Amino acid sequence: MWVANLQSRGDWDPRNEVPSATERSGQAVIIVNKYGDVAVGIITVGRRRGTTRSLHELATFRKDATMIIDLLTFTLIHVVLSLVGIIAGLVVVGGLMAGVRFDAWTGVYFVTTVLTNVTGFGFPFATLLPSHIVGGISLLVLVVAIAARYWKHLTGAWRGVFVVSTVLAL
Repeated sequence: MWVANLQSRGDWDPRNEVPSATERSGQAVIIVNKYGDVAVGIITVGRRRGTTRSLHELATFRKDATMIIDLLTFTLIHVVLSLVGIIAGLVVVGGLMAGVRFDAWTGVYFVTTVLTNVTGFGFPFATLLPSHIVGGISLLVLVVAIAARYWKHLTGAWRGVFVVSTVLAL
């Protein structure tokens, strides 16, 4: 396994390392480019199975992609929102079990959980992943819980809908 970190050497050009790329042909490679993107592939030189897949192509992927903040900061924000949402959700569920309504904690739970789900879709991806399906389902459940709490004001059967959907979203 060969790892190339292009964040510290943004001017690095893998075409200048043809001899080492030739020596490493067929090896697995992990490349982190200066944009924080990660590529995993096999080093090849020339053509293989009708497609050209070179070290240079792996190193220059997504160079046109733009993010407002770098991937590490985005991940940190996502994780902090998630942790705050989990803690607030546990407080809300504890209140539901004790028969106490925590309006402020419920608001924090809804906001942070929705933001966690939304930021989950902001990570770079090429195909639909199971995390996207879970995030979509979670957003639908949260919409039902928010509607039961703030639109229907927990009247009638909406109280049970609120409890089930709040616990399910946690």
